[in-house]
Amino acid sequence: MRQLVWGLPAAAAQMRQWRRRAQAIVDGPIRIDALSVLSRKRTHVDGAALFWTVLARRRPRLLWLLVAYELLLDFLDYASERAQEIEPDPRAGQANGERLHRGLLDALDPTGKIVDHYALHPWRADAGYMRTLVFSCRLQTACLPSYSLVAPFMAAEARRAAEILAINHIPDAACRDRRLRAWAARHCDLAPDLEWFELTAAVSGSLAIHSLFTQAADENATPAQIEATFHAYMPWVALATAMFDSFADQVEDAALDGHSYIAHYSPATVDARLQQIARQTMHAALMLPRGTRHAILVACMIAMYLSRDDARSPEMAARTRALARAGGPLTTSLLPVLGIWRAAVSHRAS
Repeated sequence: MRQLVWGLPAAAAQMRQWRRRAQAIVDGPIRIDALSVLSRKRTHVDGAALFWTVLARRRPRLLWLLVAYELLLDFLDYASERAQEIEPDPRAGQANGERLHRGLLDALDPTGKIVDHYALHPWRADAGYMRTLVFSCRLQTACLPSYSLVAPFMAAEARRAAEILAINHIPDAACRDRRLRAWAARHCDLAPDLEWFELTAAVSGSLAIHSLFTQAADENATPAQIEATFHAYMPWVALATAMFDSFADQVEDAALDGHSYIAHYSPATVDARLQQIARQTMHAALMLPRGTRHAILVACMIAMYLSRDDARSPEMAARTRALARAGGPLTTSLLPVLGIWRAAVSHRAS
C-alpha cells in the first residue's frame, strides 16, 4: 500500500522529469534509446523503486537514486546494443560497451573522475543526458549515511556488471558464449555451484546494487548485515530475476534471434531448475534482517515478470502458474493483479 500511495507516484514524477531531458537529446539514435527505456522499461524502474519499502520510513533520496540508476543501466544497455549491431568487429563493439558501461561505476563514486563514456561510440550529442544521470546518482549516494560501508561491494558489482553487459550484446552467438564462459571461469568463486550462464545472468542485473542502496540509506546498517544482504542478492535474487525475465522474453528472443539465458537449459530441466531457483531465492530473502520485506519484494519482482503477456499466453500459462507457485502464495496472488496493472500502464502510455 505504501508503494501504491507514495512510491509509484513519486517514481512516475521522476520519470516525467527524465523524459523531458531525453526529448532534448540531439543525436537521434541516443534520443530514441533514452525515450525507449522510459516507455518500454517502465516496469524495471518501478521494480527498482520498490526497494525503498525495505526500510521503515520514506526516504525520497533513496527513491530518486533507485530510479536514476535503473534508468542509467537500461539506457546504457540499449545504447551498447545499438552500437554493436552496426560494429563488424566484436572486439571494438565490446570495448565501446565497456566504455559506455563505465558510467555504472562513475555513478557510484561521488568524488572520482568521470571518463568520456562516448569516446568509442558512434553518437555522442546527448545534451548532457548521461552525465546528468551519473551526477544525480552521485549526489544521492553522497547523502546516504552508511554509503562508505557498502561502497566496496557496489564498486566490485558494478565493474562485473559492466563487463558482462558489454559481452551480452555481441551479435555473434558463438563468440558471445565463448567470452561469457571465459568470464565465468575467471569469477567462478562468486557462486561455485552455478552454471556459467547462470552466473553471468545474475551479474548482468542490478539487483545486488539496489539492495545495497537500501543498506546505505540505513544509518544503523552493520558490516555483517550488509554482507548478508549482498550474498542473498548475489547470486540468488539476481539470478531469479534474470532467469524469470528471460523466461518471459523467450518467445520474443526466439523471434528476433536474441540472446536468451534460459535457452542454455535443456527443455527437460528448465522448469524444474527455475522452480528450484525461486524457492532458494525466497529462502535467502527470508533469512535476512527485515526478511519479510525482502520476501515481499522478491515475490513482486517474480510476479512482475510472469505477468507479461507472453508468459500468460495459452501455450505458457500452465508453466507460468507452476513457477508462480514455486515463488510462494504471495507470488501466485500477485500474478493477476500485476497483469491488470500492466494493462493499465500500457493504456496510459498509448
